[in-house]
Amino acid sequence: MVEMKKSVFAKYFTICIAFILVSITFLGAMLMLFASQYFKDEKYRTLLDGAQKAASVTYSEYEAGEGTVSLTTLRPFYQLLAAASDSQYFLTDNTGKTLFCSEGSSCDHTTHTVPGKILDIAAQGSYREIGTLDGITQQRNFTVAVPLINDNNLVVGFVFGTTDSNELTRFLMELLKMFLLSSAGVLLLTFVVLYFVTLKLVNPLRDMAAAAKQYGRGDFSRRLNVETFDEVGQLAEELKNMAQSLSTTES
Repeated sequence: MVEMKKSVFAKYFTICIAFILVSITFLGAMLMLFASQYFKDEKYRTLLDGAQKAASVTYSEYEAGEGTVSLTTLRPFYQLLAAASDSQYFLTDNTGKTLFCSEGSSCDHTTHTVPGKILDIAAQGSYREIGTLDGITQQRNFTVAVPLINDNNLVVGFVFGTTDSNELTRFLMELLKMFLLSSAGVLLLTFVVLYFVTLKLVNPLRDMAAAAKQYGRGDFSRRLNVETFDEVGQLAEELKNMAQSLSTTES
C-alpha cells in the first residue's frame, strides 16, 4: 500500500511539476527574447526619429548657407535633441569627418573618421548597429545614421544618433527579476494546490488497495464510499459490488 502511494503520488506530482517548470522556463525565454527585440526596435525608432529631425534642420541651414552650415546655429538644437532623448547626435561631412557633436569637442567622434563601409550603407537611406562604429567608441552603443542629400541627389553629409547599449542589459535584468519573483509566487501556489489535488486523487486508490487486501483475506466487512463518478469512482463501485457478491456467496 505504501509502495503504491509513493509510486502514483510521486510520479504524477513529479510529471506535473516538471511540465510546469519547463513551461515557465520557455515562457521566460520567450518573454526575454521579445522584450529585448522590442527594446531594440524602440531605441532604433527613437534615434532614427531624432536623426531625421536633425537632418531636416541641418539641411535647411545648409541651403540657407549656400552649401555651408553654421555650427553655432545648429549646436543648440543638437544639444536639445540629445538631452530630450538621453542620446548623442553628431554631424559629419560626406567623408565621415565629424564636424561637431552634441557632447562637445571632447567626445570620441571628433577625433575619428567614420569608416567608408558604414557611410556607404548609410548613404542608401539609413544605417543602424549595436557596436562601436568600427572602433570609434570605447563601448557598444545603439547607433543610427541618415544621409544629407542635396537637390542634385548627392550626399553632402551624415547625421548620427547614438546611445548607451547598457540600458538594454539593465532593462532585461529588471524584467528578469520581476519575472522570477512572479514565477516563484506562482510556483509556490501551484505546488500547494497540486499537492492536495494529487493527494485527493491518490487517497481513493489507497482505500481500494487496503480494501482489496482485506477482501483477499476473506473479510468483506469493509465498504468503500463512492464519492465520484469518474473512472476511479467506477472502479470503487465495481470493487464494492464484487465484495457484496462474494460476501453473499460465502454466506
